[in-house]
Amino acid sequence: MPDKVSKWGVIGLSLVPVVAGSAVLGVLFWKFLPGGSTETGWHTLAKLGLSVVLALLVTVGFRFALSPVVAVLSGNPPKPQTASDANDNIRQRIAPLVLGVGSTAIVALAMAMVIAFTVIATLPVGADIAKKLDTLLLSVFSSVLPVFATWVGTVLAFYFTNESFRQAAQSAREATTVAPVVQKVTGFMIRYEKIARIDDVKRSEARAIPMDRVITMFNAQTTRVIVFDETKQPVFVLRRSSPPMPADWIGPDGKPTVASADKKIDDYLKFNNGENAKDASQFGFISQAATIAEARAAMLTAKTDLFVTASGQKSDPVEGWITEAMLTDTKKNS
Repeated sequence: MPDKVSKWGVIGLSLVPVVAGSAVLGVLFWKFLPGGSTETGWHTLAKLGLSVVLALLVTVGFRFALSPVVAVLSGNPPKPQTASDANDNIRQRIAPLVLGVGSTAIVALAMAMVIAFTVIATLPVGADIAKKLDTLLLSVFSSVLPVFATWVGTVLAFYFTNESFRQAAQSAREATTVAPVVQKVTGFMIRYEKIARIDDVKRSEARAIPMDRVITMFNAQTTRVIVFDETKQPVFVLRRSSPPMPADWIGPDGKPTVASADKKIDDYLKFNNGENAKDASQFGFISQAATIAEARAAMLTAKTDLFVTASGQKSDPVEGWITEAMLTDTKKNS
């Protein structure tokens, strides 16, 4: 029901300007037209023309006044405008407004001249008077027409010049404004292919991997070795020094010793009262679409390691790896 009321309200309010303008036009025509006369003088035509102008003004005025109400009933209330929006609206309307007013004034002046010449031709005046009147009207026309033309040209020149400067300033601002670069985790992560890893391992067999194999992979740059299963998901993160590994498992040259010959990953996990096992499985996951800031937030939970997957779920294959140290270095350089 409210929708129907709004619809009929919009239709009714839209007809009000037309009805008001028609009423004004009818009243003025009834008043100005000579009753019972079949002859219409030039002064009567002028009155009728003025009546049409007044009727149009009334129609436009009613339409302008009722447009906000019509917009609300239509479900499109006018949005609040800032000073900048108001200036933009004025700039957009000034050119057609000036052209319309100037063209109307020039046409009205030309029609007035034609009517005046026609009236003079019918007046019983001498040739000298008629010639003087012709000269006077031509002088008025020649004087007023350049004024309108100059006014229109000046306003339009100002409008387009101002618009050109505005567009140039906007282009300059856009050229000098550098959009902030949003760094994605994919830009600085270690890709899966470059990770020091033991992969394609069944989870049930991961603890049986010999520690000699792990220790051999350690070097000055590689302090962690990651064990991945057959689905490219991390099983354990094995560290060389933190948490501690038994000191007698790695020799001074960094190679495995006799003491580690028969040791398995399971022995490493049980060392240090089980803290190694807890640390080796403490890691998180993050989406490849995440930013560095989001990675830092996720690292608060993961503590030291984040694995990058397509959706951020651990069920997806790992595409890259991020450490806490990498995020710290990135923050210093940003």
